[in-house]
Amino acid sequence: MRVIEKMVLLETVDRKWMDHLYAMDLLKDAIHLRSFAQQDPKVRYKIEGFEMFGEMWENFENEVAQLIMRVNPAQEMRVREKVEVKEAVQQDFDTQADKANAIGATAGEQHRAPIRNVGPKVRPNDPCPCGSGKKYKKCHGR
Repeated sequence: MRVIEKMVLLETVDRKWMDHLYAMDLLKDAIHLRSFAQQDPKVRYKIEGFEMFGEMWENFENEVAQLIMRVNPAQEMRVREKVEVKEAVQQDFDTQADKANAIGATAGEQHRAPIRNVGPKVRPNDPCPCGSGKKYKKCHGR
């Protein structure tokens, strides 16, 4: 049951915090309108941001309580299996990343030659090398 509680708490906190950050971005974009109402936008941003945080926290507590009450302990075994599968996948991913880093380290030891332009440099007022007859700046220089 503790595992389920932790998962519910973390997922709910994550979702609520992301929603709060999105709402704060929207508030930041619209806060300049408060100056039309003869209010200081900085002060209003602080006040409204604090109120939004309080609402977010209240909603978080209510939602966590509702979700915990709806949890079926029989599902705990399925949740543990999912957690174990996630851990196994993460372990496999870490192993593959270590192999890739090892391969990248050996490939990084081989120095590559720098890329160099071999043709003459085309100036903006020179004729375009494509043969159109236009100046380079009017043809391919755009």
